[in-house]
Amino acid sequence: MTSDPLQVFRIFLRLAQHRSFSKVADLENMHVSSVSRRIEMLESRLGLRLFNRTTRSVALTPPGRAYLQRVEALLEGFDEAREQADMASAQLAGPLRIAAPVSFARLYLAPLLTKFSQQHPAIEMTVLTSNEVSDLIEEEFDLGVRIGGLRSSTLTVRRLARVTRILCASPGYLEAHGVPRNPTDLKAHRCLVSDYGQAGARWYFRKARSQSGARAAAVSVSGPLRSNHGEVIVRAARDGLGIALLPSWLIRHELANGSLVPVLESFRWDFASSRESHVQVVFPARKTLSHRARAFIDFLAAELPGI
Repeated sequence: MTSDPLQVFRIFLRLAQHRSFSKVADLENMHVSSVSRRIEMLESRLGLRLFNRTTRSVALTPPGRAYLQRVEALLEGFDEAREQADMASAQLAGPLRIAAPVSFARLYLAPLLTKFSQQHPAIEMTVLTSNEVSDLIEEEFDLGVRIGGLRSSTLTVRRLARVTRILCASPGYLEAHGVPRNPTDLKAHRCLVSDYGQAGARWYFRKARSQSGARAAAVSVSGPLRSNHGEVIVRAARDGLGIALLPSWLIRHELANGSLVPVLESFRWDFASSRESHVQVVFPARKTLSHRARAFIDFLAAELPGI
């Protein structure tokens, strides 16, 4: 085999996950032929065929699936032992891959990364941002920050904060077009629609002091702009293009400096009708959470302001 059997096990695990020799070669910074040779050596050593290979696909054989369970357990045990050694030396070390939405990463994560790195200088962070939902297992992330509902039940969730949405507009827009007095007035206004999160073009409101069982007002809105990027909507609202329903964490500075002001303050966004939303950290349920990842999650929970 090779002088590093753990590398062979990790190559086997990655090939089982990604089902592509070229993908594994990229991840391991190796030639495809080197990956193939290590798998062949492992199969020869075991006397088992672990993968069925064709020109178009790679798939585990039944013995390969059974062997995968043993390799996963072995590598998890090794990682846990290494993490325990790191904890014993009072220093967490190693890689930490984090996925996060673009705006949240810019506004909240970026200012905190330096502080976390100063506390744990041996942790090597990789932060990849996207408004698309990343496949944490396929892309080998340790954890991801998500806002809104989850599509996958294979993820473990830790909620960090409840999201509040605020209806807002620029003072200039309200001066030019008038101030809505109730949710149905929004049908006559230019509304800016965010497709990011749980808002969309149907907005739900409830009287701020009403009982939870009170009927919610549902308003279908329209206007000159729709976008899946929250900061595009923020900029348009700030420039007076229309009224927007946005998460408070995204417009904190605009509310503070007065470039956006709340509208319909006697009503609130109705969580129950539009699906309750949170800022949350997620990680694969089948994957043991490393001490590095756990330290980062605890750090976020302590450092993130009320949003």
